[in-house]
Amino acid sequence: MSAMNSKAISSERAESMPKYWAFRITEAIPLAYWKTCFLYGLVFFVVLLGALIATGADFSNKTYIRGLVLMPFLAGYITALGPLVSQSANTMIERLEHCLKPGAPVNRFKTESYTLNTKTFWVWTLLFQGLSLTSQFLGSERLNSSDWVIFFARQFLFLHYTFYVFLFVKVLQNSNFLDKWVVASVYKTADLAAVGRLGMSLSALVTMALAFVGVIQITLEAPVGVLVMVVIMSIPGYVLVGFTLYKPARVIKQKIKAAKEAEKKRIADAIHEKRRLLVLGEELGGTDLLNYKKRIYYMREWPFDFTTIRAFGGFLLFPFFSWTCAAVITVFVRKMLM
Repeated sequence: MSAMNSKAISSERAESMPKYWAFRITEAIPLAYWKTCFLYGLVFFVVLLGALIATGADFSNKTYIRGLVLMPFLAGYITALGPLVSQSANTMIERLEHCLKPGAPVNRFKTESYTLNTKTFWVWTLLFQGLSLTSQFLGSERLNSSDWVIFFARQFLFLHYTFYVFLFVKVLQNSNFLDKWVVASVYKTADLAAVGRLGMSLSALVTMALAFVGVIQITLEAPVGVLVMVVIMSIPGYVLVGFTLYKPARVIKQKIKAAKEAEKKRIADAIHEKRRLLVLGEELGGTDLLNYKKRIYYMREWPFDFTTIRAFGGFLLFPFFSWTCAAVITVFVRKMLM
């Protein structure tokens, strides 16, 4: 009996384990989430350093130094992104508790937010690998074995970028859930602002990575072509963060707009029939009804509060601000040393 119970528990645990491989890394190691990501980056650094030393890399070449700083950071960072997306989505659902229809499958949503369709994962993994291999062969010079180490390390990181597909799929799933189970009311629009804040934690992490990568490249005097490539490679991150904020918010906007139009019709009917309007247990008429009408007409439809808009604007601008500061400081220090 105990053997059957342990087998059932093992089976249940296997089913609950996330299918996306980055989650299995963070859950298989018995450490805190951020410690696990840091450890993963540290292992990547040790392996990369050992491979460069074994192949006789000349560390006076800043290409190898940049690789040793940036690639382990990106390895840990990209591993952190997947769980962060799911945690952000689950937090949003918890804050929408009072806006959900009865019977909304919240627990199932939280479990499924850590999974990804296997076919989608493998198709996009192969696609990302094929595109990155092609671009590296066309744009990279491999003069010695140390260059090949950097080549394969970079190629392995491109495997991580299937995270973009994960993010895209998760945003679509979130939007479908909101469309099916959320009820928008003109009386509870403040609760719906949680949808607008969905991508804020992701925006912060993406911004930190973009700023860090740019500052290191500038400080270590990367060629202009490399800096242009950093900017180009940051575009998908910005697009997906924008998509993460826009797509679910648009679903809620349509619901708020429908609720707003229904309330405007109720107000118009009350005014036309010269009767008082019942609002949250209180009957409004005369000046009170006109003030209520004005408030409904000017009600925001997008679920973004001022704090969210201000923070998101700051996240968008911070990488470029940090890159500019790094460039100015680098030039200043170089002049001081001359």
